[in-house]
Amino acid sequence: MGNPSDVLNSEIGYMSPFTQIIYQSTGSPVAGILLNGVSTWTAIVAVGDLLGASARIIWSLGRDGALPRRWGYLSPRWGVPVSALLVQFPVAILFTMIYIWNATAFYGLMGGTLVCFQISYFMPTALKVLNIKYFRTLPKGPWRMGWWGPFVDAISMCFSLFMIVFMSFPSLVPVTATNM
Repeated sequence: MGNPSDVLNSEIGYMSPFTQIIYQSTGSPVAGILLNGVSTWTAIVAVGDLLGASARIIWSLGRDGALPRRWGYLSPRWGVPVSALLVQFPVAILFTMIYIWNATAFYGLMGGTLVCFQISYFMPTALKVLNIKYFRTLPKGPWRMGWWGPFVDAISMCFSLFMIVFMSFPSLVPVTATNM
C-alpha cells in the first residue's frame, strides 16, 4: 500500500484511494487507471446481475400473487419482467442516497443485510437437520451426498452460526456513532 498519509493526502486518493494505492504500488498512472477500471467493470457487471436476480424474485412473487400482479408479467417483446425491473430502481436510489447523507447508517444497513443472508442460508439446513422425519418423505433429487450429507449440513450450520454472531460484532470498542 505504501505510505497511508500519501494515499489520504493525494488528489487521486481523496476521490479513489484504491486507484492511488495501485498507482503507488506500480508507479504507473496507466496501470492505476487500468486496474481500477477492471474492478469498476466487475462492479458494473455485478450490479446488472443483481438487478436481474432481484427482478426475477419480484416477478415470481407477483406471478404467484404475493406482490401486485402487475409485477408478475413478462414483456411479450423482450421476454423479461420489465415492470419488476423498474419497480426496484427507486428503492436502489434511496439506498444510495442513505450513503450520501450518512455513511454509518448505510454500512449498518449493509451489515444487517449480510447477517440476513447468513440466516437465509442457515434456516433451510437447520429445518432439514432438525426435522429429518419430514424430509424423508420428500422426493430425492438426482444428486445426493450419501452419508456425507448430515456431516456437511452440520458444518454448514456451524459456519453459518459463526458468521451470524461474528458479523454482528463491532469493529472497534468502545462503539460510538462515528466508528459503528
